Amino acid sequence: MGTMKAGESMEITTVVLNKHRDDLTGSFYGGRGSQLGNPFPINERIGQTRDVVIMRNAERAANDPELLKVYRTMKGRRLVCFCAPKPCHLDVVGYIAEGIEVDPVVAARRVLAGETLAVLKARFDPQRGEAA
Repeated sequence: MGTMKAGESMEITTVVLNKHRDDLTGSFYGGRGSQLGNPFPINERIGQTRDVVIMRNAERAANDPELLKVYRTMKGRRLVCFCAPKPCHLDVVGYIAEGIEVDPVVAARRVLAGETLAVLKARFDPQRGEAA
């Protein structure tokens, strides 16, 4: 699909939830240890910031066609990690699942620029019939 632009309407059905804060009914755990988990832990002492580990995981996905296939099956899922509402590797999964981006590295750049799925969902609200 490519990049969504202002003025386009799209219903975003994939949601990223916080394991400790949100209702997890019907959710799919996507944190470390799961098939969708980011194997790169945040460790700021050694320069592994949230931004770095999200990008490293996106680069890993970009080079793993089988993992990208799994990402595409997550459309409409309630994905759970510990990060939300902060930027999360699962936002990248959602971008791929929703068809908003096809390249996980491009998706990660957008997420790290503040365009999480929740932000996009609010901006492209189908109830309003236009971009917010």
